[in-house]
Amino acid sequence: MKNSDDSTPFHFIRPLPLPPIIYATIDLCFDSYLPIDALNEIIGLQATEAAPRSAMRINPLTGKQNPGYWIYKLPPMRDFDSMDLTEQLNMVLTEHETGFRKAMQKYEPAELILRFYTEAQEARQFPSVSLSSDMIRTAASLGARVEVITECYCCEEPE
Repeated sequence: MKNSDDSTPFHFIRPLPLPPIIYATIDLCFDSYLPIDALNEIIGLQATEAAPRSAMRINPLTGKQNPGYWIYKLPPMRDFDSMDLTEQLNMVLTEHETGFRKAMQKYEPAELILRFYTEAQEARQFPSVSLSSDMIRTAASLGARVEVITECYCCEEPE
């Protein structure tokens, strides 16, 4: 690559950083003892992971049984920007909005949580996690909570 002012080539002093891994999950947590087999059909998506409340342990802090859960995981990406992931998540939510509403009503009390996971591959190389106004409206209309979880295993110091 040449500089437009002269014929000297550009040289990068250091290699480009590795983009972080980002992915999102749609988590439905519920206190109902209803079987979870019907959730895939009600929502219209195949869960990546699910467990009924009856299979959950007793939480030592509260003394109560943990809720059951149904999780759908979107494919991971390597990117410094989350907008493509956010658009994919919003498309899944809007396409299956009726199913999520029915599931939350049937398994009430239930909570819908949208989680963004970021895994830095190099120190100080975190992605931008941003939500479009459409995504915010969709999450709010479903009463969903949004969480961002950031991991940086490369930043941990050896013991």
